[in-house]
Amino acid sequence: MPLGSYLASYLKGISFCVGAIFPSLTTCGWQSGGRRQTALAGGEEGGERIHEVAAEKLGQELLWITNKLMACGAVDEAVAQWSIASRLASLSLTTSPRVQAFIVKISALLLREVNEAKLEVPRQVKLRLLVLWLPLFCYASNGLAYPILSAYEKDEVERVMDDLISTLPTMDQELILSNWLQDYAISASDWPNLQVPYERWCQASRKLVP
Repeated sequence: MPLGSYLASYLKGISFCVGAIFPSLTTCGWQSGGRRQTALAGGEEGGERIHEVAAEKLGQELLWITNKLMACGAVDEAVAQWSIASRLASLSLTTSPRVQAFIVKISALLLREVNEAKLEVPRQVKLRLLVLWLPLFCYASNGLAYPILSAYEKDEVERVMDDLISTLPTMDQELILSNWLQDYAISASDWPNLQVPYERWCQASRKLVP
């Protein structure tokens, strides 16, 4: 069976596991009785850890599948699936650093592949990739305790984003860069720094004003 056929199920699996790490308040905040609360908390922590480990395993396998698809020159399906994984993109903002690491690496690989392999990727797919995954790049736990990308890889990802943004219409650039600026301004990280494409978009926008 082609590797691409596994992508949708893996994305659903990792989304489920990541989502399960953060139970809703209705299931963990309305129990009565001190002993009952303590017992539930312990059970919930154990369950969360199981789901976290499962999410790490799925993330690792998904990264492996992505690399295999790239080696086979069949990354189109991965790009298409990643561009619509909105639930995973949202959940990944608050998951553990170890799970975030795999998701960040996959996102970086796919963006680079779209840019460097010169794939015939529709405009909407490029737009969705950048809009969905830029927030994770801004907020992912990427400190010295658990580095996700090297300094060289970070610079490369910024260059790739710049290249991809430059291929999109002005209105798409406005959406991507305005969202990026909001996240970047309140994030503890100084990466990704898209000041160059932002200033280029500002200059282009001024020329459109009569």
